[in-house]
Amino acid sequence: MLRKLSAVGLVAGLGVANGALADHGARSEYVYAPILEVAPIVREVTVTRPRQECWLETSVVPSDQPRRGQVGAVLAGGLIGGVIGHQIGHGSRNDAMTVLGTLVGSAVGSEAARNRDRYASHTGYGQEVTTERCEMVPEAYVEERIDGYRVTYEHFGRRYMTVMPEPPRGDRIRLRVTVESAGY
Repeated sequence: MLRKLSAVGLVAGLGVANGALADHGARSEYVYAPILEVAPIVREVTVTRPRQECWLETSVVPSDQPRRGQVGAVLAGGLIGGVIGHQIGHGSRNDAMTVLGTLVGSAVGSEAARNRDRYASHTGYGQEVTTERCEMVPEAYVEERIDGYRVTYEHFGRRYMTVMPEPPRGDRIRLRVTVESAGY
């Protein structure tokens, strides 16, 4: 029985020793290394955005409505025509000539005012109208974009560099170190 026990012990001891000597693949552990420098990686891009551009335009619009000057011209023509008709007429024809002079004077004054307005509309005279005009205009400008951060750190006296999407927090970087045998 003692022999069986010592044989089992010997086999078990050899198994433990063999497990300790055997390489079971790579082993990883985490260490921290001091950061020496952090620099953003900057790229310039041209961006086009629409912007609204507005200005004021002044134009002359001929007026279709009768002006105060046109009504005044009709009244003034009628008054002058009435006075002239009254001077020309004698006796019983005096009243008829006054009315006729008033009508002719009013017609002449109205036509003169219409001609003045027609001339004004063809020569650019009329009512000035200011209108705000706007249009969308593309505007290009250069914009800086950060593509990542170049981080320089030191591990066992050697400098290394890596690129990270965001800047590291703190003054050290976490490293995963893998150890595996390379043979003998």
